[in-house]
Amino acid sequence: MSKNLIQQLGNARRRKSELSRLTFISRLLVAPRMALITLWINILKVTGNTASVWAKTFWGKNMKVVLPEAVSGEILRFGYIEEAVAAAIIKYVDTGNTTIDVGGHFGFFSLLLSEKVGESGEVHVFEPIPSTFAILSENCTGRPFIKTNMAVWNKEERVTLRDYGLSCSAFNSIRDPRTGEQKKKSLSKSVTVEATTLDLYVATNCIKPDFVKIDAESAEFEVIAGMDRILREIKPVVCVELGDLGVEGAMKSRTIVDKLLAYEYQPFEWCNGVFIKHVPTSNYPYSNLLFLPH
Repeated sequence: MSKNLIQQLGNARRRKSELSRLTFISRLLVAPRMALITLWINILKVTGNTASVWAKTFWGKNMKVVLPEAVSGEILRFGYIEEAVAAAIIKYVDTGNTTIDVGGHFGFFSLLLSEKVGESGEVHVFEPIPSTFAILSENCTGRPFIKTNMAVWNKEERVTLRDYGLSCSAFNSIRDPRTGEQKKKSLSKSVTVEATTLDLYVATNCIKPDFVKIDAESAEFEVIAGMDRILREIKPVVCVELGDLGVEGAMKSRTIVDKLLAYEYQPFEWCNGVFIKHVPTSNYPYSNLLFLPH
């Protein structure tokens, strides 16, 4: 299965690369559906409207997305997002595994995790914003999903998040959005939710995760700070979103990398279709790194 999924992901990436080099007119001739989706997204942005539609993932799974939201547009057009994260799941998750998806959004990676673990495994997915969680719940039904409408943090408490609405839901965060777009700040509302730590969640539910994906919109350091026992004793594979994008209060990505190195993890980056050893640097653009235990 893994080899086939990697091939399908590679095909989707190549198609995106080929189409991205074309002008809108050329794309309209070569791939009219793609061009019309792009036009539709732009019209929705201008008019301030949203549209719920069904998209097909690169492995053929249907999922609900919401246009003109950025992640949704990518999935609808190309069938995937964040190739490095998808590749990490394909290569390092097996049938029967227990996995955790921190920051599930509409469920793309949770669905891919379910494809890998099968009904004998488990996908524990966290999404704190109620409106986003509602879409996730529609996409992720039955086995092997265990869905939690809470935030993951460095301690158990109530936290207040910025909710930018479904059309900008990928940027919902406890801090400012990584895009730095002032408009999104002005359109946000506050949502107070319960937060837990992964250590507490794992202990309470008596599970031992094999794989943990973390995408917490500039709160990755706090998530990792709340999984000390997991990193010391259980040693799952970890995939983390990084990026030094000027978000006030966010920990530097190098600090996150160093923290995981201190737990005797090795970092890897996705490069030209393979994972290679990553050499830590002082500053990080938006990226995702894979961490494997020694």
